[in-house]
Amino acid sequence: MTEKMRKTIDRVLEETIEPISNLSIADLCVVKGIKFNPLSERFLVYLDLQRMAFITSTFFFVVGKVQVEDIISDAMRIVFPSCDIRYFYVGKPGGEPMPGISR
Repeated sequence: MTEKMRKTIDRVLEETIEPISNLSIADLCVVKGIKFNPLSERFLVYLDLQRMAFITSTFFFVVGKVQVEDIISDAMRIVFPSCDIRYFYVGKPGGEPMPGISR
């Protein structure tokens, strides 16, 4: 990933607001990392389940992870329209870190 792409992603996360909390995705600290595969033009976004559970209500946790994925995807596709985005979950609420895979 180039430095320009990294700065663009940082800006997208800082400017993208999650409507329930009214905080930016960057402020929520739910994105643990983002990798880019230039051959497949695919972003791999790692979300922290423990952090999501810590900052959210039970209702948001149940429906919120898909909403967070959609919010991030919509914002990223504005800047990187041809890229595919996949989500992976790290950890589990209230437990030891454990990798998980989203849709």
